[in-house]
Amino acid sequence: MLKLMLKPTAIAAILHRNPSTIYREIKRNSVKQLDTNLKEHKAYYASTAQILYKKARKNCGRTYKIASIPELVCNIEDLILKKKWSPDATVGYLNRIGEMIKQSITTKTIYNYIHIGLSKVKPIDLHLKVRRKCSHKPPVIRDDTRENSIDNRPAEVNNRSEFGHWEIDTVISKRTKGAALLTLVERMTRQEIIRKLPSKTASAVVIALDELEQEFGDPFQDVFKSITSDNGSEFAFTSLMEKSVFTGANRTKIYYAHPYCSGERGSNENGNGIIRRFLPKGRPFDDVPIETIQRIQDWINSLPRRIIGYQSSQEAYTKQLAISTAC
Repeated sequence: MLKLMLKPTAIAAILHRNPSTIYREIKRNSVKQLDTNLKEHKAYYASTAQILYKKARKNCGRTYKIASIPELVCNIEDLILKKKWSPDATVGYLNRIGEMIKQSITTKTIYNYIHIGLSKVKPIDLHLKVRRKCSHKPPVIRDDTRENSIDNRPAEVNNRSEFGHWEIDTVISKRTKGAALLTLVERMTRQEIIRKLPSKTASAVVIALDELEQEFGDPFQDVFKSITSDNGSEFAFTSLMEKSVFTGANRTKIYYAHPYCSGERGSNENGNGIIRRFLPKGRPFDDVPIETIQRIQDWINSLPRRIIGYQSSQEAYTKQLAISTAC
């Protein structure tokens, strides 16, 4: 239209735009040219205008906060990539120790930076929960089901207001025979204990608890007031699990969750999911060294947890253990 010598007001009427819009477009994106007499003048070219438009658009909008805090971002990336923490655990921990007092970075912000490619962390580096469908097995029926049912568990255990109540489970590598892991999680502090079992049997579980009592000594009854398990056959020896290896009296109280209600041992199931990051399903546990299992346990217990104010489980457990043993 400019080549047809139409005025900007006429162009505006044809394009149904305000004349000011047309004037600004011509003024903003016209470039200097030289005619045959080497006299300078301005001319408008659509291709050049498009290039200038795209260049200007890059400077529009707010700049990413990540560009103004490179040191903090590097710290966050190191915690995610080297310590294998989740973005939420990383942000919560840095907030708790005062590293982000002047910066209002949230977990969602970090995930946004990751997914739009502004971070060294890639979505594949994030630990995602894998859900699998499992076939149901018939529950083990016991004579003591009523007495040891989770329905009889005290309120202070259910609401996690008292220290010393645990959840127990086993983690297996394959459905065939072989070594297994016994896992215990304290309900209040989420402290994790992992023990390697030669086999997934009731007698192996009793031996592991006996060794745990010998390790803790007299404070065992104060630290392990109750243990809640599922209905697996490896937890069938109720009386032996409750019986002290030293005195023969009761050392703890065993409760059984309802069949197919893994949510009643949610902390334990969550802990088992974290273990699977390091020991995926199908890997035999027979050749896994005790030192490796200890490192996994230490990593889990040093992980900042949102549910306990971004303390690590070890920090919360140590405080509660000191209070319990002092009483």
